[in-house]
Amino acid sequence: MKRAMGLIIGLLFLFGMVSIAQSATETQDIAVKVTVTAELSVAVDTNEYNFAARDTGVVAISTTAITVTNDSTSAEESYKLNGTNSSNWTLASAPALNTFELRAMFDGISDSDQPAEVDFDASDDDLTTSVEYCTADKFAVTGSPAAQKGIDVPINGVRYLWFLLKTPTSISVGSGSEQTSTVTITAAYPQ
Repeated sequence: MKRAMGLIIGLLFLFGMVSIAQSATETQDIAVKVTVTAELSVAVDTNEYNFAARDTGVVAISTTAITVTNDSTSAEESYKLNGTNSSNWTLASAPALNTFELRAMFDGISDSDQPAEVDFDASDDDLTTSVEYCTADKFAVTGSPAAQKGIDVPINGVRYLWFLLKTPTSISVGSGSEQTSTVTITAAYPQ
């Protein structure tokens, strides 16, 4: 019996060593992981632009741009834009009764490099109440260099935002009172 028990223990030991030898490998993979969170941030040099008093049915282009800076310390950014209705008028793609049109675009190499009216494209530059990403064409002059658009803006990169306003063709409310549409610039990771 002792001998049978010794034989069983010896066989178990031998099979155990064979099993260990079979599971040994020369290489092993190690997954090294990290999560990085880059803070998005955008700054503007002023928080308002005033077109002053205008008649109905006119087109006006901002005379100076809003300077927009990627002031993130760790992220390249693209921007998203949207506008709002004013207290009395509706933001739309064409002026009408109590309806105004507001276009926005990034362009130029300084805040005094004013674009022409023809540079603003109705299909690409009209602001809506929906948030929309800037692209090579959207809120940009299509033929301008990428460094003048609201896309792929490097850390500390500066862009110049211009507006074109088309006042309502006629109004039944809001005469003589200042109307405000808030344009929101949102920093986002490039698409």
